[in-house]
Amino acid sequence: MDWNGDGHLDALLGGFGGDVMLFLGKVGGGFKAGSHLLFEDGKPFVHLIEQGKGKEPKEDAGAMIWCADWDQDGDLDLLSGWFYGGIFLNRNVGSKTEPKLSSKFEAVKAGDGHTTWGYQVQPCMVDWDGDGREDLIYSSQAMAKSGQGSVSWCQNVSASGDPKFAKPEVLVWSGLSTQVIAPELGLERVLGGCLAAVPTDWDGDGDLDLIISDTVRLLQPRAGLNPEELKRLKEISAEMKCGQAYVSVSDRERRELNRELRMEQKELTEAKLGEAGSTNATRGRLWLLRRQAKLQMPTEQDPISLGLRSKDLGGGRHALTVQVQILDGWHAYRDVPKDSSYAPLKLQLQLPAGFTFAGDWTRPSARPDPNDSDITLLEGGFTLERIVVADATAKLPVTIACEASYQVCDELICKQPTKKRLEATVGR
Repeated sequence: MDWNGDGHLDALLGGFGGDVMLFLGKVGGGFKAGSHLLFEDGKPFVHLIEQGKGKEPKEDAGAMIWCADWDQDGDLDLLSGWFYGGIFLNRNVGSKTEPKLSSKFEAVKAGDGHTTWGYQVQPCMVDWDGDGREDLIYSSQAMAKSGQGSVSWCQNVSASGDPKFAKPEVLVWSGLSTQVIAPELGLERVLGGCLAAVPTDWDGDGDLDLIISDTVRLLQPRAGLNPEELKRLKEISAEMKCGQAYVSVSDRERRELNRELRMEQKELTEAKLGEAGSTNATRGRLWLLRRQAKLQMPTEQDPISLGLRSKDLGGGRHALTVQVQILDGWHAYRDVPKDSSYAPLKLQLQLPAGFTFAGDWTRPSARPDPNDSDITLLEGGFTLERIVVADATAKLPVTIACEASYQVCDELICKQPTKKRLEATVGR
């Protein structure tokens, strides 16, 4: 992110003690020497949150941070997660090019305001559901000194101004739970730590995936184990996976598309195994959870499914993609003679002000009709794409509509020609 608005990427690094280091970017790449991030009064940022009446602030509260334009005023504010449960906001009371961070910690709330955030909370903000508003995604552990972690999504339901978040919905549970493994053999517990998730379009398909990191630390075995117990403990340690991530698929329907996450079969990094018996035996790896926009399955009553989505290509260019899935045994039409009674698949985009076309729709593959060489048939699944360009007058985010007209047939019957309205949000 560009913290001071000078056009160069900067880096902010939160520390275990609750401090944050700022590394300003240099011309041509790289970073300058780090310095403490300061409050507006010149004092170093320290993440010390009051524990309540009669309790001292925690000095090891950590600072798991994320920069976002919280109040939509053009500069970056700072979100920070807390080891002991909670997400806090420090507003930028300066400007985009001269940031000044307020020393007031505002507690972030979701749902009815009584959200239990968990422990070691790592927040980030991103438009997860494609409605043009930045939502809150956070990872956390479910209970103190437990590895049971999760990644959750809070939808931003605010129409304007400061975000307003719905109650959390779990996207992913991470199988780093506290495990009691044969206590008589000395390995009493496995602790998870530093679960963190970063949304990114990993595969460039226009939707957001999750990269999740986790670690597991083996506690020191008890003293006095006999050789057989030590051997068995070593076998368990060697066999035990350092972390597992699996998917909790939401039944929430989002913008006519059911979205799901699936775990990549291979981790992004190899596990680094620690030696059994070491108090600092830490192993960790990165997981990729690939998000897919999945169409509702076509049925005999409606043998074709269609969905529209957008992808920002940069420079004002956006790719609009229509996904099509036709039920086995059915077909639509790509080419028909002018005097044909069949209705071919056609797409008509309704562009808002400030948008222009850059080319036509891509042409999908089709097979010739065995009974008429002038007709080509569309079958199975395919996509059609068209590029549009937004100029400086375009107001973003904006919803773009597409009317799809078509006819589907099988060997015995043809459905009546049909029209469907598809929509996609083109964001910033």
